Amino acid sequence: MARKLLSRCTCQCDQTQGPEIPAPGSSPSPEPLTYSLAEAAQRIGGVTARSLADEFRAGLVSGYKIGRQWRMAEDDIRDYIDSRRVLPRQPGSAPRCDPGETSKPVQRQARKPKNPNVTAGDQFSLFG
Repeated sequence: MARKLLSRCTCQCDQTQGPEIPAPGSSPSPEPLTYSLAEAAQRIGGVTARSLADEFRAGLVSGYKIGRQWRMAEDDIRDYIDSRRVLPRQPGSAPRCDPGETSKPVQRQARKPKNPNVTAGDQFSLFG
């Protein structure tokens, strides 16, 4: 059963006011302020704590480093999930690109033989 923390009104009337205090053992434990990477990975689903740690090191994920441990707040977990959101394309729409950008053909260079004394035809000879 909840109790009220009573205090007198500032106008000295007989009214009492104050926040409600939960009875001992009746309230559920509060959510933690931050989660370990294993807990965050479990809340996100589909990722591992190791992949989150790799993304932290690369600077792709926001969070906190407390001592030697990476931690994520609830907002960081939501941001991580939102950053991976894939929106459907409209039917008939082309992939997004810069209209001023033109594609250029890629020119590949010929491979150089490993041994400069051997020509390309001699390189594949089986008999010596």
